[in-house]
Order: sequence, then C-alpha cells, then structure tokens
Amino acid sequence: MAERVRDIQSEIDKVTKEINDVDAQVGKAEAKVEKAEAEVEKAEAEVEKARTTRREIAKKLKHPDLSEKERAALVAEQEACVADFTAAEKDLAWLRRREEQLRKKEEQLRKEEEQLRKEKEQLRNKEERLQQDGAAGSTSGADVKKKLSPQEIMDKVYKDATYTAPVRARGAPEASHVAAVHAG
Repeated sequence: MAERVRDIQSEIDKVTKEINDVDAQVGKAEAKVEKAEAEVEKAEAEVEKARTTRREIAKKLKHPDLSEKERAALVAEQEACVADFTAAEKDLAWLRRREEQLRKKEEQLRKEEEQLRKEKEQLRNKEERLQQDGAAGSTSGADVKKKLSPQEIMDKVYKDATYTAPVRARGAPEASHVAAVHAG
C-alpha cells in the first residue's frame, strides 16, 4: 500500500502528541526526583542528629560522678535515641531506594522521548522524500501508470473476461430501424 504524505503527516502528529505526553511525564518525574532528593537529605540530617545525640549520651555516661537516677535517665534517653536512629536509618534506606527507582523511571522516560523524536525525524524524512517523488513524478510525465497489486490485476482481468455487450430488446426503435434498412 502506497503511503501518502497526508498519512505520514497524521503519523507525525500522533508521534508529536506522544512526545508531548512523555515530555510532561518527564517533567513530573523530575519533580518527584527532586522531592525525593530533599527527603533523602532531610533523612540524612535526622540520622546524623541521632548519631550526634547518641555520642553525647555515651560521653555523659562515662562520667563516674553520675547518680543512679541520672544514669538511668541517660540510659533511657540512649535507648530512645538508638530507636530513633534505627528508624531514621530505615527511612533513609527506603528513601534512597525510592529515589533510585524514580531516577530509573525518569531515565526510561527520557530514552522513550529520544526514541520518539528519532521516529518523528524518520517520518519527516519519509514525508520529504514522498513530496519530492510526487513533485518529480508530476513533472516527468503524465503517462506514468499506477502500479496495480496482484489482486487489482486479477479483478481487472476477470472484469474484462466477463464483459458482455448490452443486448437490445426486440421492438426497440433501434431494432426496427435495422430491420427497415435491411428490408429496403
């Protein structure tokens, strides 16, 4: 089936729409990655804060002149700090994995966008060739025949083989005219 310029232009329009859609998705993915980066930074700060607090408590626990009450309060604070630290590390690990997934998704969308841009360029080149061929064909001669498909050839042969001339009915004016000519 011969493609027409109009068909290719329609395909170009579809690809352009897909590019725009993917471009919008890339923008959203970029925003999600940036948000994830900010969350990772915040979680890293929380981990560092918990780490610092834990060190400070450990230093305070080393003092020999602590009362049992102060020591018990510091141990409880240290346990809470360790729990906070562990939770912050888990959150940080999860956020890093999520950030990596979002980066991969963004990269995938960028590759898809690039592939669509290449496809669009190929379609534009094809459109140009068809327009040039059409212009060259119209100036080179009007007697250029359309190539027929095998099915079109068979249909044409069948139509030609089954063609019969119209039969005139008796009593028609042409028949009486022919009879008068032969009689006379």
